[in-house]
Amino acid sequence: MGFRTFVDRDGHKWEIRPASRDRWDLTPADDNPLPPRTVPPPGYETDPYELSKEELDRLLEQLRQRLEEKFRHERDMADQRYSDEIGLRKFIGPDKGQDLP
Repeated sequence: MGFRTFVDRDGHKWEIRPASRDRWDLTPADDNPLPPRTVPPPGYETDPYELSKEELDRLLEQLRQRLEEKFRHERDMADQRYSDEIGLRKFIGPDKGQDLP
């Protein structure tokens, strides 16, 4: 069985393999250095051959946005944890009668 191939806006070639009804695997083809990706198919289509190049580009763009949002969320959580740790520290000041090192 052949798989649908397309070239994205950055010039990378991909093969689309429907893995299930709710998951498509995007596998790099030829000289594409990027890792494989998994995307949900659009709700209105189950066959990748029926999608236009623009619709396939949109699927990749939505995946990029989700990954950026996930990264931003993880970074914000790390910043919040750091702020919480700072807030829990007990600071000793000169008014407490102890010398600071």
